[in-house]
Amino acid sequence: MPEASETKVVAYFEEHGDRLPELVFTAVVTYTGVAIDQDAVQARDLPGVLIAPARASAAYMRWAPS
Repeated sequence: MPEASETKVVAYFEEHGDRLPELVFTAVVTYTGVAIDQDAVQARDLPGVLIAPARASAAYMRWAPS
């Protein structure tokens, strides 16, 4: 809702706020195919993941720890 006024954003959140986590998780799966267990997120019980760049730049390689 980037072009919505603050009043509209607040009203939307008050009406739909309890469903927003479900909507966000659904959107992530729909658009990326990555499924994350919502209960695990809420319990803060997720493993750490390092996502490396597809192709490291020369600057990255120069400053990357060895």
